[in-house]
Amino acid sequence: MARLIAFLLLLSLLPASMPQQAFAKPTASAPKTFMWKVRSKTATVYVLGSIHVATPDVFPLDPRIERAFAASDTLILEAPLDAESMQRGAQSLQRSATYTPPDRLDKHLDPETMKKLEQALGQLSLPAPMFQMLRPWMISMTLSLTQLAKLGYRTDLGIDMHFHKRASSAGEKKQIGALETIEEQVAVMRDMPEATQVKMLQQTLDELHLTESLMTKTFAAWKRGDTRELDALLVEPSRRSYPVVHRRLLLDRNVRMANGIKKRLEGKGTVFVVVGSAHLVGKGSVLSLLDKRGFSPVQQ
Repeated sequence: MARLIAFLLLLSLLPASMPQQAFAKPTASAPKTFMWKVRSKTATVYVLGSIHVATPDVFPLDPRIERAFAASDTLILEAPLDAESMQRGAQSLQRSATYTPPDRLDKHLDPETMKKLEQALGQLSLPAPMFQMLRPWMISMTLSLTQLAKLGYRTDLGIDMHFHKRASSAGEKKQIGALETIEEQVAVMRDMPEATQVKMLQQTLDELHLTESLMTKTFAAWKRGDTRELDALLVEPSRRSYPVVHRRLLLDRNVRMANGIKKRLEGKGTVFVVVGSAHLVGKGSVLSLLDKRGFSPVQQ
């Protein structure tokens, strides 16, 4: 489950090899970034893979990424990050992630899982009583994000947040948009079958200690633009172990994102798109969908 939570962090807000196509061929002489350039007759779109938590040493970003952002008229995020949208999202999250009394967590977990959860909460210095009202998927993410915070990873240093802050600053004159709403992202987790949620929580508890190693490997692959490694680390395991989650969190949303990028390519100007990196690797990725629709993403 450490793999799935890292997969979630590559995909969304809060947690098969790449086809042999022109947009997925890094070279030894010129290391690639995790950014692609897509052109139409009237527009240029840069598509950057994001990781939504990071440590300070990820910055500064590669100059090629910063130059692409500077040249862009518009920033398109996976979901809006302005204060009003985030507040609405928090309210939606609270409604979706909690039980309605008298229902509570211990009515849905077996005694062994409850015992493991209490031990993990103690190790992370989290208050056990408040978790009785949280649904399993939210507990999985909370445990993982807390572990990441202990390791120095911060949501305010996420790649998407970095560019949102830049685009929102007084010195920038960029339009800001989004491919999804936060409410749509919350609904993906909210509507997950309970049996899947419980399995996610059980594996989170078993694999929480793997978080540091996995994230170190993930960032190393991201920095060198290694799509195959990122797919093998995160996406392919979710495809095998959680096919329903994989479809809901990735494949279905890839179609929506590719449609949104296609609309930008049919317009004018230069657009900088930032989406979770897992949307850009493996079978059914945003990039492969764009390629099938007649565009040619080129890794930068």
